[in-house]
Amino acid sequence: MKTYAIPRPRLSAQPSRFHKELRAWSPSKVRCEAKPELAQMMIFGPIGTPDEFWMPNAVDDNAVAVALSLMRGVQEFDLLINSPGGDAWTGVSIFNLLKNASQKINVRITGAAFSAASVIAMAGDTIKMETGATMMIHRAWSCLCGNSLEMQQFADVLDVADQGIAAIYAERTGKPVEDLLAMMHPDHYMTAAEAVEQGFADDAQARRGDDDEDDDEDDEDDYDGGLYDAAGSLRAFLGGKPAVNASPLQPSFFWPKV
Repeated sequence: MKTYAIPRPRLSAQPSRFHKELRAWSPSKVRCEAKPELAQMMIFGPIGTPDEFWMPNAVDDNAVAVALSLMRGVQEFDLLINSPGGDAWTGVSIFNLLKNASQKINVRITGAAFSAASVIAMAGDTIKMETGATMMIHRAWSCLCGNSLEMQQFADVLDVADQGIAAIYAERTGKPVEDLLAMMHPDHYMTAAEAVEQGFADDAQARRGDDDEDDDEDDEDDYDGGLYDAAGSLRAFLGGKPAVNASPLQPSFFWPKV
């Protein structure tokens, strides 16, 4: 008897189907920098379970959960995102972890927030598109080997994933789910201005001001380039060598198992 593993829907920029962009993407980081006056978390890289072959530098929900636990003493932090997207359900899980966090989260899109990364961005209390940043939304996709009935069944799975993603966008933008589903096909790329106009972001201006510069000057004497928690004692780097109990490695494409 054959048993099949259900493939996981993907939400990532179209070229990543061949994994060239994902493998060439700069090393991903889930990084915590926290001080009493300033706290940041950075998600730089594809979304999904790290895998030695396909996505060695991916960011998963496990890493984000640990990063949040390291920032328990922080009341507010900036979440910087530059990601081509990746696994749909991992993106949803990260979204919910951030949405349910006790801190106020200010999302800043520093480059790309494509696909699953755009879902994560919706968790912010505020969402800012930095200069030149781009957001992309689209329908989930995947690969499957099987007969016609199995193909039809998995089409329903993708539809369910799309409904969940559209519901997250609807919660943020106030648009009807049906309108968002139509907007998600074909791939819809948005400039910073359009993202604000469509309700996916609040601000399209770079986040830099006189107050920030003053704070940087005040902190100069105390900052030694390390990574701090609110008490100034934490050193944490989660990324290429994450300080987490890694979940079992699994490929980015989920082929049927015989």
